[in-house]
Amino acid sequence: MSARQKLACYCVTGSLLLIYLAGPSGHAGEDQNKTRTVSSQRLRGLLEERYEILKTVVQEKNRLADAGRISAGEVAKATVAMLYAEADLRPTHSERIEIHEKIVATLRECEKLIARETDRGLTSSADVVRAKLARLKAQIKLEKMKLAQQTSQ
Repeated sequence: MSARQKLACYCVTGSLLLIYLAGPSGHAGEDQNKTRTVSSQRLRGLLEERYEILKTVVQEKNRLADAGRISAGEVAKATVAMLYAEADLRPTHSERIEIHEKIVATLRECEKLIARETDRGLTSSADVVRAKLARLKAQIKLEKMKLAQQTSQ
């Protein structure tokens, strides 16, 4: 091996050694996984807390509706918020789709309730439009989720 070839070999070896030494340690990957796990647990805890609070809100709204103090539409809105929180807790795509189907059904019922309230003069036609838009938005999201599931299979 010529002196020039030896020098090139030393340069390549030295460069590889520097890259190895400068790169992340073997523990860095473990630290990143631990950080992800802690963050994931923290996120899960926050999502669960939000769901539990919204579940309590729905129970309270149901109690108020039973007493005639709020409309069924208010209960439906709270229920939809709780269902969105529940969907965020579901680990699989198909479970989230099931929850979104419940959301669409609840919004459809809410839309009907608000339309009846409008007919009785309790709400405005703008409320019906808002309810319809909310249902359409949820329905579009549901259809996109179903398409994504079909595409991934």
